Amino acid sequence: MIFKKVKVEDAPGAILAHKKIGKDWSIKKGQILTKDNCAKLELIGIKEVFVAILDKEDIHEDEASSWLASEIMGNAVEVTVPFTGRCNIISKTNGILLINEEIVNKLNHVDEVMTIATLPHRSSIKKGQIIATIKVIPFAISNKVKTRLLDILLVSKNVISINPFKKKKFSLINTTSSSLKDSLVLKTTNVTKNRIENIDGVLVSVDSCSHDIDAVSHKITKILKLKPDMIIISGAHVSVDRNDILPMAIMKSGGEIIYYGMPVDPGNLMLLGKVNDIYVLVLPGCARSLSKNGIDLMLEHFSINSKLDKDFISSLGVGGLLNDTSVRRSPRENKKKYEKVIGKDPLICAIILAAGQSKRMGSNKLLIQIDKKPLIRVIVDAVINSRVDKVIVVTGYQEKSVMNALHGMNLDFVFNEDYNKGMSSSIKAGLDYVPDGFDGVLICLGDMPLLKSKHINDLINPFYPNANRSIGVPVYYGKRGNPVLWSNKYLKDFTNLSGDIGAKDLIKKHYSNVYEVEFYDDAVLVDLDVKDDLEAYNLN
Repeated sequence: MIFKKVKVEDAPGAILAHKKIGKDWSIKKGQILTKDNCAKLELIGIKEVFVAILDKEDIHEDEASSWLASEIMGNAVEVTVPFTGRCNIISKTNGILLINEEIVNKLNHVDEVMTIATLPHRSSIKKGQIIATIKVIPFAISNKVKTRLLDILLVSKNVISINPFKKKKFSLINTTSSSLKDSLVLKTTNVTKNRIENIDGVLVSVDSCSHDIDAVSHKITKILKLKPDMIIISGAHVSVDRNDILPMAIMKSGGEIIYYGMPVDPGNLMLLGKVNDIYVLVLPGCARSLSKNGIDLMLEHFSINSKLDKDFISSLGVGGLLNDTSVRRSPRENKKKYEKVIGKDPLICAIILAAGQSKRMGSNKLLIQIDKKPLIRVIVDAVINSRVDKVIVVTGYQEKSVMNALHGMNLDFVFNEDYNKGMSSSIKAGLDYVPDGFDGVLICLGDMPLLKSKHINDLINPFYPNANRSIGVPVYYGKRGNPVLWSNKYLKDFTNLSGDIGAKDLIKKHYSNVYEVEFYDDAVLVDLDVKDDLEAYNLN
């Protein structure tokens, strides 16, 4: 392949190296020039163009990427039509991604012109998800490169494949106690059902019983008659030893304990048993959350292999520190702990709303780069560095992407299952997660790029949660903005909110206790809803 400048009249059949734009047309780079293309170029005064001319043995980028994709694709995947030297491999089913990492690395080492990028080996995959992309960097590859790639592929052609989930049947036992709320039991059931459906499984029965050996053993014996593939137990109390109530109940049912604990965080306190060849999986406390934890790894493996044992569980340590462990809430946090740190100052918990779908923006606005950082991280930085004592981020749409953008920050995450129902659902989801002992809650939007720690501190300073300054509202030239600081005594009023309606009516209701803080910049008013907002505030 040769790159050179040629006269426009000699360019037909060559590949355009750089995009050209006319008044109402454009010719993209990589396009093979036609006589009509060249005529348009001449009309706007272009006499010469930089082009690529292929040798006889060169293989065009689209042909090359499509060829390599078809060579490495394995079970349950398909290849998209190539475009500008790129070809994607897509999963045809839900399952676990299997990558021959050694072969991929060897192929990428052949020549810089040909690249293969994949999702991590053993990723959980949804039908239609892109799992790999093949990209030819220049406009063609040489036949010599193709020959070297073929030599490697003689060893293995099934390089990228999907191991589909098998439709397994599951039964759930929730144990109860006087201190366990019914709402938490229901949440656990819903979260577990969601987890099972994610691996194409079916929850065939849900039972409950008291948290004692005899009651649980009786339930296990009864459920065995249904012949599920696995029994899952969510305990009112987490098992802390092999001799605790739930493992003893498994053994009383005639079963055995296969493994207690796992080298995955969150998920350490998992327990696996077996009764009459049916696995019994006892959940750790983290399994009440939709966030990825060790239970997901166990269920995924069971779905595709039908076998769980000590060797598999003990092999999970490498990669077992899951992404959200640094930001999840400690269950031992309580009011007393915070009081020791904060003293007499009001204790403030911030809720940052990051669950919306950004329909008006056209893409997730929280991931837009502002000063080389995702927008949501800019907001969280401001809140964390303020007087706020605890930060909760409510996620929903593109949960994993938002969490990844905030990786390593000292946060708690709450997933709002009803994020498509509007802002109010996110507010209520966040409020449900606020621990006892906090004096005030700061409700922040996730799309306010100009907000600084100083704005937040200036709003908190006059705050008296039990007096007539118990609702703090920022103001700019008489117009109220965000965030808003609320005393904990008003939080029960939020239960009646619905849709995208915030708390304006509640502010009116308690107007006598509202204090306004005047700001001299518009940071408390600026949020990003549409693309024009980016240009208006020079943030793109």
